[in-house]
Amino acid sequence: MTASSAVKTSGKERTANVTLKAFGSAAILVVALIFVINYVVPLYLHYNEAAYNDGAPNHWALRGWLLMHITGGTVALLTGPWQFWTGFRRRYARLHRWMGRVFLCGVAVGSVGAYRMAMGTTFGCAGGEFSGGPGTFFDAVMIRRSKMTSQSISTATPVFLLVPFRF
Repeated sequence: MTASSAVKTSGKERTANVTLKAFGSAAILVVALIFVINYVVPLYLHYNEAAYNDGAPNHWALRGWLLMHITGGTVALLTGPWQFWTGFRRRYARLHRWMGRVFLCGVAVGSVGAYRMAMGTTFGCAGGEFSGGPGTFFDAVMIRRSKMTSQSISTATPVFLLVPFRF
């Protein structure tokens, strides 16, 4: 298909697509915020053995790794959705790049905590820690080499899709 034979969409269809994308992005951010408020904030506010062992019997013993995991994950959850918003990426390219770096650091920190938690908790490996870290590394290398015109979802998939399992 050539550029001249591309299907043109009407203004109404384009507006509907933009509205749908805006609602989808807002929904992702709302789910991330609800998750952070319900699961992360209580662990920071109630730093004691009872609060940490509520989810698993040995979280208190591994609290440093758990805090590393939830801090990195929170950073990734709250900065990640902005990376996929094309209007934001075009309008604020420099901020987009910095938020991308922060996102990558959050996933890296969260993954290190997750690897250790997977080895030491009763739940074991959930799977996300073994796809989030390598997926993020792969994306970062491909973006750095300019092999991607838009970022892939290999990083976002494990980071965002495992959140509902905690609900």
